[in-house]
Amino acid sequence: MRMCPQCDGFVPASIDRCPNCDHRVEPPRAKGMSLRGKVATTLLGAGTAMTLMACYGAPCGADDECFGPIDDTGGPEETCNPQANVTALTPGTTTQGGSLAALAGSDKGSCGGDGDEDVYQWTPPAPGDYRLSVDASMDTVLYVRTPDTVQGGSCGTELACVDDVDGAQNPVVDVTVNDTEPLIVVVDAFGTDGAGDYALTIQEI
Repeated sequence: MRMCPQCDGFVPASIDRCPNCDHRVEPPRAKGMSLRGKVATTLLGAGTAMTLMACYGAPCGADDECFGPIDDTGGPEETCNPQANVTALTPGTTTQGGSLAALAGSDKGSCGGDGDEDVYQWTPPAPGDYRLSVDASMDTVLYVRTPDTVQGGSCGTELACVDDVDGAQNPVVDVTVNDTEPLIVVVDAFGTDGAGDYALTIQEI
């Protein structure tokens, strides 16, 4: 790594022009280097890489927490939509009906859900144990998340995700809540060809 004489910016050894001002930089002179010099150069290079990463950001790898669609190169299993239309359930609601279309959705839980989805905000009436279930004419997925106050929409930390229960296509999720903070509940079609009506039921157990 060299210093540009024009703008004092860093110039990688592999190029002969400054990436900041395009000034031509003379290549370094070839000379011998002591072991101490080699170690110092290695440490400087590592420090520079870390500084550049801090400035420009490292690429999102397979193990990183990133939001976005799944692809063959390895991405997050869960996806969310900060712009999702979230329907707040009326307090005391025990059954909510809906309909899903045969199209790809923008949300996906850790257990699946590539199709259309409906996103609800449910506020528990009191701390306790609750059962959420879906009765539908097609294969559905049900997942529960805590709201993300920064991103909003359907984003948040997943608490539970269920696809099939004992071979049945109607998912059932049991959750324990310690307060009355709202939760995000997503009813999702398992596949993009899933379409039909459903009923979401919430009951205390």
